[in-house]
Amino acid sequence: MKIGFITAEGGSAISLPEVREGAQAAVAYANDYLGGIGGRPIQLVVCKSQEDAASARTCANEMVE
Repeated sequence: MKIGFITAEGGSAISLPEVREGAQAAVAYANDYLGGIGGRPIQLVVCKSQEDAASARTCANEMVE
């Protein structure tokens, strides 16, 4: 099961890689100890938005695809 995750990372004003790391840790825990969701492993699809309009649009389009 794929889950899209857009995070503020790599921007000049704000960059919070620890948010992505926390999400990845939660997914790893759920996959390792809970069997994913409904018995299906979780795949986290990460897009790093740099807190500007262009990268936000790119991430939104990536999640739709």
